[in-house]
Amino acid sequence: MGAATRYLEARVPDWADGTPFSRIADSIEFPVYAIALGLLGNVVLTRLAVREALAGGFRTEFFIKTGLMLLGASVNLKVLVTAAGPAIVQALLLISIVFGFTWWLGGRVGLDAKLRALLASAVSICGVSAAIAAIVKTTQNALIGFVAIALTAYFALRVERDTAARPTIGQFWQRFPKFVVGFVAASVIGTLYLAWGGDKADIATINDLRTWFLIFAFVAIGLEFSVKGLREAGRRPVAVFGSATVVNIVVALGLAVVLFGGVDVG
Repeated sequence: MGAATRYLEARVPDWADGTPFSRIADSIEFPVYAIALGLLGNVVLTRLAVREALAGGFRTEFFIKTGLMLLGASVNLKVLVTAAGPAIVQALLLISIVFGFTWWLGGRVGLDAKLRALLASAVSICGVSAAIAAIVKTTQNALIGFVAIALTAYFALRVERDTAARPTIGQFWQRFPKFVVGFVAASVIGTLYLAWGGDKADIATINDLRTWFLIFAFVAIGLEFSVKGLREAGRRPVAVFGSATVVNIVVALGLAVVLFGGVDVG
């Protein structure tokens, strides 16, 4: 299914060329094909009564964490430091506004803290960042580590604190998502590699490997999808995610118009 995803991403725009669907085909990226194929596989495996037996291979979390760790290789710290100010400002404002809105709305509808954190991080850091130019997306990706540290501290100090004693460093480390260390390490190594004359083609190879892992993650999401689980979650998480996505798009567009309205991208 992962191979089929890459095939469709490459071929569908060619098939749709010259038709009324060409613009839509050009804008569809691999997550759409991967999830669609995963859902189709979900139905087939369920009908064959083998889905539960194969469920151990649907390792969504592992694929996502590995893909995000490899993503660090494309985050060039030198570019971030020397980049134009407005791009970094947009990334910081976008994450802050969307994260804050999602966290607030999740609290208003009664979601628990972990789900609020998950939704707020997913929409503000990932969300529509793929549609944002150059350096803004890079800055957003780089902020994964800062958000992870902040959330770790919040849960350790407030949400999951069960004693009067201060949390220890070990407790912080236990809660901290370890893939973030790999993300930062990959970023540092990639930055130094290019600074010392390394070939950009090697970074491109790592990025391609990252794409494979993220494709596997989205396929696994489709394979793991459960209508029963969606019913048990209720409408509130879906409503919060949908509302936050709309805010994300509107804020991203507004900031882009204000900060980059006079920039010639021709």
